[in-house]
Amino acid sequence: VTNVDALAASTSLHTLDLSVTGVTNVDALVACTSLRTLDLSDSGVTNVDALVACTSLHTLQ
Repeated sequence: VTNVDALAASTSLHTLDLSVTGVTNVDALVACTSLRTLDLSDSGVTNVDALVACTSLHTLQ
């Protein structure tokens, strides 16, 4: 996986594991307000500013 843009409309997504992927941008996840757990370990993501809108997010790795 290198792109998560298709997940932008996933308003009921609770857990997402992007570890060891080629994903570098998670801006599309800004609308995923139900997202609770996000694993970015060993991914190429360097900026998580867009996740400020994910108010249900409680675990970020």
